[in-house]
Amino acid sequence: MRELGPNNSLQLLCWHVFGLDAPSGDYEQLLWDILSLTRGVPWAIEVIGSHLRGRSMLKWEETLNKLKKVPLESLYREILMPSYEKLDEEEKEILLDIVFFFADQDETIVFYYWEACGIYPKMSVDTLISYAPVKIDDSNRFQMHGLLKDLGREVARK
Repeated sequence: MRELGPNNSLQLLCWHVFGLDAPSGDYEQLLWDILSLTRGVPWAIEVIGSHLRGRSMLKWEETLNKLKKVPLESLYREILMPSYEKLDEEEKEILLDIVFFFADQDETIVFYYWEACGIYPKMSVDTLISYAPVKIDDSNRFQMHGLLKDLGREVARK
């Protein structure tokens, strides 16, 4: 996966946190501190940014301290698992379908499958995209980071 430069990383993080492409208020130094630990990995920036959206300065500082102490892979679990638990049952089912069957598959074909099964996934997929684990690429295919696939398999085993 290609790493982003500092300015593009900042823009991506700000977009996921504030819905803007520039820092807001007192958060600028925290943004740079967090970015220094994400190594410019877009998926990490998106997940952490989505996690911090609407959170207090205290939550930001807590996340920064966790980032400093644990490898990114472990932090993903700490961030994603609580996010997974907040999903409704249909969103969980759709996420696991993507993990096991539909990663790198065309969205249109997958939607037809779900609709044939009585599942109407548009809102659920939008939720999954908004909190960053699932993306739809330029070829209209579902994409997700390998660490998320691993986490999905771990959830299914339990």
